[in-house]
Amino acid sequence: MVALMAVTLLANLIYPTVRSLIELKRELKVDYQDEIGIYQLQITLAVNDITNVTSESITYRSADSNCIIRILNGKLISQPGTVDYIHGIDECSFEVIDDIVYLNFSRDRRECWPIAYYSP
Repeated sequence: MVALMAVTLLANLIYPTVRSLIELKRELKVDYQDEIGIYQLQITLAVNDITNVTSESITYRSADSNCIIRILNGKLISQPGTVDYIHGIDECSFEVIDDIVYLNFSRDRRECWPIAYYSP
């Protein structure tokens, strides 16, 4: 009976710690996926010509077509075709400050990333 109580007490002490570690791992995974998506977005914009930036979208010219980057169904995507850069976001906007395009998005917290050089 004492052993059972000891195991129960230890389980109750360990459970919150394990739960916190699982949540931290999930947050780190999401942050890592965001960083990869932003890096891919930066490369896409670096090798193509940006033609227009609005608060809702970025238009650029690739080798074979004109493409648009925007949020659709909680995903930051490039069309035509569908390249998913960041997913699970609530809102997204773009702004140009001193010839640098910034991506602003929010999920659990607000994020702001420089993603491209653009001089209209």
